[in-house]
Amino acid sequence: MGEEKKKDVLFERFLACATEEMPTQDLKDQVAEGLRKRRVKPPVAVMEQVLRKRLSDEKANQIMFYPDAQEASLYPLLLQNAPTGSQQDHPQTKSQILFLGPLYLVHRKNWEFMRPFILAGGLRALVNMFLHDNLHLRGQAIEVFRNLTSEETFPWHDGHKLSAEASSSSSSSLSSGRQDQAKEIMGKMFELTQAGIIPKLVANYSSPFPNASFLCLSILAFYASFLRVNYCKDNILQLSENLLKRLEEWSQRKDVSQEERDLAKTMHDDFGRFEPAKLPEDGEKGSNRGKRREEEEEEEEE
Repeated sequence: MGEEKKKDVLFERFLACATEEMPTQDLKDQVAEGLRKRRVKPPVAVMEQVLRKRLSDEKANQIMFYPDAQEASLYPLLLQNAPTGSQQDHPQTKSQILFLGPLYLVHRKNWEFMRPFILAGGLRALVNMFLHDNLHLRGQAIEVFRNLTSEETFPWHDGHKLSAEASSSSSSSLSSGRQDQAKEIMGKMFELTQAGIIPKLVANYSSPFPNASFLCLSILAFYASFLRVNYCKDNILQLSENLLKRLEEWSQRKDVSQEERDLAKTMHDDFGRFEPAKLPEDGEKGSNRGKRREEEEEEEEE
């Protein structure tokens, strides 16, 4: 098979994956047509401005439609927020619009893409979009992150399993990785305490787009559990009093599903068993600082 034919096959696979879950054939055809046009005229100028290097049309298409591990590691840069106060036509915002779509539709389903994406800072790039003014981008970033929290994707809550899979050639998610990479991936998730993941999740309480509050509460439940199991002595994670109050309010909301209320109540009852963190900051910031304190305690024990 010739080189051009291989590229055509890869692109058609991308299209099939991108449209497979769309509800109507008309929508599938519309999206496929737009992506074909994008391939004919790739956004080279925007990509060069963001990545600060020259690109051919074919290289631009490879990054967008059939990236390898090296190209996957470029996505955190391509998804980086524009500087505060920038105009809507800032190259970085254009790049987010161009590349969050392929990530959301296709690449998030492929661990061989997501592994180098995470190692290059992809989780932080996504979290930084959790309060994006563009609600479409915000929603896609949150959904991509939520997808990553699945234990089928990565053993976030099981360090022993992680170490075993890292050295196993039969592992679906870690077969080509090494143990140090697996630990680094865990570290990238932990570092999100410094990116303000908790206050950004809670800030979506008012559900600025459909199902936003439930998605963010689900991620908050995952993240609190992740921190407690992997980084807290005796599995005790102290949340601030304000955050516990917010969870209690969440459990009593009338504008969300029973499932969402139940999850909030479970979190409140679970973490409410422990004394609240004694911190001067507000609830969300306090819980974030609390995790930094846990990190310091762990370092002292080591």
